[in-house]
Amino acid sequence: MKKIYILFFTIVSSLGYGQMIQKTSCSKKATEISNKAINHMINLEFLTARGMAEAALMVDENCGCAKLVIARVSSGNKNFGTRANKLKMIDRSSLSGEEKVWYDALSSSDKEKYLVIQKEGEVMFPKSPFIHYLATGGLNFISYKAFAEKFPKYASSAYNMMSYGYLRGDYGSVDKEKAMEYVKKSQSMHDGPNAYDSMAEHYASLGEFDKAVENQLKAYDYATFSSPYQTKLREYSRKANIEELVKNLEKLQSDMQDAILKGDKEVFKKFMHPDITI
Repeated sequence: MKKIYILFFTIVSSLGYGQMIQKTSCSKKATEISNKAINHMINLEFLTARGMAEAALMVDENCGCAKLVIARVSSGNKNFGTRANKLKMIDRSSLSGEEKVWYDALSSSDKEKYLVIQKEGEVMFPKSPFIHYLATGGLNFISYKAFAEKFPKYASSAYNMMSYGYLRGDYGSVDKEKAMEYVKKSQSMHDGPNAYDSMAEHYASLGEFDKAVENQLKAYDYATFSSPYQTKLREYSRKANIEELVKNLEKLQSDMQDAILKGDKEVFKKFMHPDITI
């Protein structure tokens, strides 16, 4: 009987894990999907977040949480952004209390107003991880640490940002080992590419480019077309194979110089071919 209770508790706990917004205006299934969208969003995986939000709307077309995710990942630029228009299409009165706080924060015109809304939200929903997460942002690494201490089960994104705080020395002196510890902690809590991208960056800072390539490939593998992780993958790969690249460059330069000195046009032409690679 004890084993059954333990199993039941584990299942219930796992079902509740990751619910950044506790109560939404969505159906049960759409709530689950839109909360996953939020987790991808706060982990800076906006394209995945957008896809998850669209999926939630397929389950429940009135899911306000999913609509807010789509508004958030859209540009807020006044000249070309569509966030304001997306917010206008949302019926605020149909939203849950937590969603209304987020809606008002997204609709705020300046940072000070945003912070006032967020603080008022904390008073109304002191146990809401997401409302507290709205207080984090940018290079304010102390804010991520404060959130992680209060909501450790929801702190994957915060741990990722904290790793950069240790890498930059924002918590005192630079601590690359601590940075790696926290980015691994982040990755263990959230299935997404951003933590692998961060881990690769940390390995690169240690000069371990083979491991950087290994982790960047994992980030790239989540979606290869127009991947934001491709540029760094090329960079780390080149640095991991720097000796071979240098040898190839030196040989090509020598062969080209030799062709010029001998007046061998046919050999020289191959160096001008658009498909030549090094």
